[in-house]
Amino acid sequence: MDHTNAVLVVWEACIVGDDAPKFINWIQDQFDINAEYAEEYVTVPTIKNGKPVTGTGGRNDVLFWVDKKDISHFCFAKIQIGARWYEDVVSPVNGGGAILPEYIREKYKEAA
Repeated sequence: MDHTNAVLVVWEACIVGDDAPKFINWIQDQFDINAEYAEEYVTVPTIKNGKPVTGTGGRNDVLFWVDKKDISHFCFAKIQIGARWYEDVVSPVNGGGAILPEYIREKYKEAA
């Protein structure tokens, strides 16, 4: 998939593991969209006053691409499954993606 013609999606609290092809097949079949698995990551703790906040971080999230031609079709489904656009996750209004590992923010900075 050409990522310049796609949007990155974050599905929070989702674990795919070794089943990326099965996951993408399910996404495509369930929502009738063209999608591509990107990767998974584990969130980092929220930092307050220079210290990690107990009970934060450690959530597994999944990143996947959706073809731009399918965005309008996927919008409702995205809400149903609790997924978010990556650009919203890293928006300064939403904390700038502070709970994302630095390597994720760096790797996908063009998707924001």
